[in-house]
Amino acid sequence: MYNLMILSRYSNGLNNIFEINKREIMKVFEIGSGQTIIKGPSHYYSCNDGDSTVILYRGEHDDEPLIRFSVISFTRAEGVTQKALLQDFKDKAHQKNTEAVTYKGKSYFCYASEDQEELYMHIFEVMYGDDIIIGSLTANKEDRDSDEVAVYLKEIEEMIRSIDSLSSLQFPLLEPKYDDLVRLETESVKVLGIASEDLQAYHESGDAIKKLQEILNLREYAVNDYEYHQALGILFGACFQYRYSDFHWIVVHDQYGREMALQYQDYALQCFPITMITKRIEDEVDIDVIALIEEVVQHIEVAIESDKGYTRLEYNY
Repeated sequence: MYNLMILSRYSNGLNNIFEINKREIMKVFEIGSGQTIIKGPSHYYSCNDGDSTVILYRGEHDDEPLIRFSVISFTRAEGVTQKALLQDFKDKAHQKNTEAVTYKGKSYFCYASEDQEELYMHIFEVMYGDDIIIGSLTANKEDRDSDEVAVYLKEIEEMIRSIDSLSSLQFPLLEPKYDDLVRLETESVKVLGIASEDLQAYHESGDAIKKLQEILNLREYAVNDYEYHQALGILFGACFQYRYSDFHWIVVHDQYGREMALQYQDYALQCFPITMITKRIEDEVDIDVIALIEEVVQHIEVAIESDKGYTRLEYNY
């Protein structure tokens, strides 16, 4: 009766499969409004810093260097050519005593900044289409010549060379931001009525999935309380992931919008737990949580077994 909302958007048949190679898995991060992406090593995580800036961090120690990317869009004045803009950009690089590098549709240059007393900053300015992207590495000044900072500088330049449009991705599956993961936890504990530190134990004991089933059975929520319906979908996804660790949270950002989903292993194959629950609530359908999870998993396993053509991704896994 119900489309499980899996497979539909991103399966692509027998001819498009490729095997994951042995190099390090990369992550794809959103920057700016989300229409621009960068790729970075899998040991990085991201979070928002205001409306237009994203921080990339490793989370290894408190005073580690931080990478920031900000996207500034501008409207080109009438009659100004791309060639003229590029020349202005190169002239600005010369003013900073450096040279602009052009690589695959983008130009960039970098320079050190000593403006802050205790911090070392290395700035990258990038011209990409009608956007200026500012990348920066911030570290303690005494660490500026360290091997650690040298590695960061190499990685941020590789990230800059990877800058591309969201539309360039055949499968728009992105790394969740810290803010996304906080929302998942916040909504789950709100529904369960517990503290964040008790969430893991609640999953381990099976109480989380029991509580979700109880709420769905009682149906005491308002029909138009869409935020709460979404929270129930988030908790369903959390229970799903805890039960089957082959699934992990990702962001799908496509023509339909931006939505959290669960990706299966490294396949371009995902389910949408939030929508699965909200749609069933909207249609007043009885929901058996465990049965629904098992149905989705079985559907995916059968699909993969019968069709070897599902693409396996080399990023975000």
